[in-house]
Amino acid sequence: MSKDLTTSQIDRQNILNNDLAVNEIQNQTGIQGIIFDGRLRFTKSMVATYFNVDVRTIERYVSDNSDEITANGYEILKGKNLKNSWIV
Repeated sequence: MSKDLTTSQIDRQNILNNDLAVNEIQNQTGIQGIIFDGRLRFTKSMVATYFNVDVRTIERYVSDNSDEITANGYEILKGKNLKNSWIV
């Protein structure tokens, strides 16, 4: 039975915490991220391009769902940490 990710926060969280699932999504979609501070990251622009929407749509979604998205690891990278880190 397939999961309905639009209604289940737990199922969405389980996908995001599953490295194999994330790797398979990357392989199937071709979406590439940036390794930053040892973790795979995506810019708002990358996400908007993937979903074929304007960056403002991503910003609105983040604003409307900030608690869940922050709990799932969403961060705004800026300042010295961003400036001084290597991006591979």
